[in-house]
Amino acid sequence: MIAGFAAIAAIDGAVDRTLREEIRRDIALLTERTQDRDVLPPVASLTASLGQRLFEDGGGDAQSVYLLVRSDQSVIVGNATSWPSETRLEERWIETDATELGLGAGNILARVEAVDAGFFLLVGRRLTARQALIRNYVPVLVGAVLCLGMVSTFLFALLHRRYQRRVQALNRVFDRVRTGEVAARVGSGFLTPEGDALSTLGANVNEALAEVARLMRGLDSYSQVAAHELNHGVSIMRDRFLAAGDTGAAQDAEQLLDLVSHILELAKIEATPGYTMQPVSLSETTASVAALYADTFEDRNIRFELKLPLNDRMEILASAPLLASAITNLLSNAAKFAPEGSAVLLVLAATDRYFTVTVQDEGPGVVTTSIAELAGAGRKAGPGSHGFGLRHVQAVAIRHGARLTLANTTPGLKVTIAFVRPT
Repeated sequence: MIAGFAAIAAIDGAVDRTLREEIRRDIALLTERTQDRDVLPPVASLTASLGQRLFEDGGGDAQSVYLLVRSDQSVIVGNATSWPSETRLEERWIETDATELGLGAGNILARVEAVDAGFFLLVGRRLTARQALIRNYVPVLVGAVLCLGMVSTFLFALLHRRYQRRVQALNRVFDRVRTGEVAARVGSGFLTPEGDALSTLGANVNEALAEVARLMRGLDSYSQVAAHELNHGVSIMRDRFLAAGDTGAAQDAEQLLDLVSHILELAKIEATPGYTMQPVSLSETTASVAALYADTFEDRNIRFELKLPLNDRMEILASAPLLASAITNLLSNAAKFAPEGSAVLLVLAATDRYFTVTVQDEGPGVVTTSIAELAGAGRKAGPGSHGFGLRHVQAVAIRHGARLTLANTTPGLKVTIAFVRPT
């Protein structure tokens, strides 16, 4: 648009310069003829020259305008019939409407020259070229600018939409990784042949995720081998302790075997088809586990209450067996530590960002809400403490990209697993 107006200004300037040069030449020619005629007085000679010029140029609608006036603005000769109002009699350039000179409508560029004492000559040209430019070129320019604006807006919207789709695709990959699907990758459609910045970013993300997956496979493999070897050695130690009658040492060995079994269980996530991530209903899984524990709570004279959201399956990408084992551990801990006549509450809730599973009892609570410190205390207190079960729940939560939090409720303990809500 700026270029268009610059072009108009350049053309208009060229037209103006051409007309001014033409008017100067015309005035020079007229005054030169007057000086050459020594017989007649200068004004009379100029009047004769103007009469001849008007005869050659045509009537009032001619492109050239001539007017010779006295100092009182009275007309001597010319195709104009009156002096423009509010225009001083002095040498100058003027631009006025032709109707001010008694001619047909249209703009006129003119030069006023003093030709003799008390006489002034006006020579002008109609600005038809400028008017034609404004009449013809400006609408074309406006139309072109509007078309260009529409096309550029459409292209911008198209590129913005494409960019947004690609950013959303990248965010979906991160969401899947955050929920534990380490095998998630940026799709081939994201990686354009042009190799733009987003394509480079997508390729780098894929390489980073592939390296993370490789390291995790190596860690899982090493953990599984180490856990099997440790399980075999500790089992032999436990049997020897029992044979020797050292029940305390045998109990410690049993506690260590329990830890090893958890490590082996977590190592199966990637290696066993039953632990693959797939859409799982959190509501249905929780309801199934709660049904299995209902009799346990009833036998211990503990009031058990389950609260599920209505008409919401709360579906997440998860390993169903691991999910069930985590909820089972939470209910098992609650059953162990809740006193008779107390209550245990299992609540599922949904927010804009999370699906939460909360188990709350009215037991003694914990000395610390740090899982690591509870695990350390568990090694001293034995398999019946909170530490071992919660450590397993924490491992499952991490694998699913969830967050585990503990809070003492005095009395009791509230444990919450917050799963990221799928987008």
